[in-house]
Amino acid sequence: MKRGDEIEVSSDEEGLKGSWFRAVLEDPLPKYGTKKLNVFLLANDGSITPKNTYRRFLRPIPPELLFTAAAEFEEGCVVEAGGGLVWL
Repeated sequence: MKRGDEIEVSSDEEGLKGSWFRAVLEDPLPKYGTKKLNVFLLANDGSITPKNTYRRFLRPIPPELLFTAAAEFEEGCVVEAGGGLVWL
């Protein structure tokens, strides 16, 4: 991930844990340390909201389509579901 990349951001705030939101990375990633990074959260209406967060809450955007056909899941499988700009 580098400055200007579209990424996803999570949070440890109550009610937001486990959710991922689209964002743009504004700061270059440090090689080490716990420096806070600036990102811009992207909303469905095209607006942006600045946020300051730690590297541990960032990840690359997951692939758009992992499966082209219906997949079979067994009880106990862990999955992520996307809705709009949020992954749960």
